Amino acid sequence: MKRFLLLAAAGAILSSKPAQPATAQAKPPAKSAAAAKKKSTVRRRAVPKPPPVTAEQRESAQQFVEAHAREAMEGGIANPAAMVPFYEQLWQLTEGGEGPLRILHFGDSHIATDDWPAAARTALQQRFGNGGPGFVQAGRPFAGFRRHDAKTTQTRGWKASGLLSREGDLSNGLAGVSLAAEQAGEAVTLEGDGELLELHYWRQPGGGALAIEDNGVAIGRVETDGEAGAAVWRATLEAGAHSLAARTLSSAPVRLFGWTLERRQGVTWETFGINGAQADLLLLWNERLFTD
Repeated sequence: MKRFLLLAAAGAILSSKPAQPATAQAKPPAKSAAAAKKKSTVRRRAVPKPPPVTAEQRESAQQFVEAHAREAMEGGIANPAAMVPFYEQLWQLTEGGEGPLRILHFGDSHIATDDWPAAARTALQQRFGNGGPGFVQAGRPFAGFRRHDAKTTQTRGWKASGLLSREGDLSNGLAGVSLAAEQAGEAVTLEGDGELLELHYWRQPGGGALAIEDNGVAIGRVETDGEAGAAVWRATLEAGAHSLAARTLSSAPVRLFGWTLERRQGVTWETFGINGAQADLLLLWNERLFTD
């Protein structure tokens, strides 16, 4: 404000015209509301033109796609005999067989958003029974992650790592992503229906402890200190809806892979999608984490 007043005074001194009294100065015409609004322009990002395609190239591409589409329809499922155990387990569910049938669906962002996987899950569960969410990643490890049959949250102190970034020791669990925290009071939550609960985590020397809560009531404590390797904490709950939380108790490091919440019968359709993933990403998985 001082700078503005000094400049105004200097302009008045240098001006050859005598200063007019304030009452004699004409007021500028009032601008309309529309004119008062500042005009803003948004530049469109330049998009290069696609290369020219000749009629012969277009026809060749069309024939290529149609030929491969016919091969897929005629061939059906590759190695269909490998599906026999799957169909047998589906049949056992219709006969009252024990235990859930777990379907693991790996993929990219189309799987991570759980849109059309949710449709397949619903169709199978309506026919063969709802086995619960199954494995669900801890918290929300990346933007776009979603499950239609469960809800997850996390506090801000967690750091996500995964196979796509190729950082760390690549021991990121079944889903290829993990969350790590190094301060007390950090929590991940899961809301879903089931009765068989598991928390999958990384055991490590000097690892911290977690308090497990169900509907606000403490139900257990998990110690992650120990020899390095994947580990699982298990509990049996009452059948029905649950609001679960895992909360860090100190600043010692903790790394979580995810939850498993199942029913005793039915089908689970568990999604393991990672944004931007390609098929060769599966080669980076730590195979021991599939069996530990």
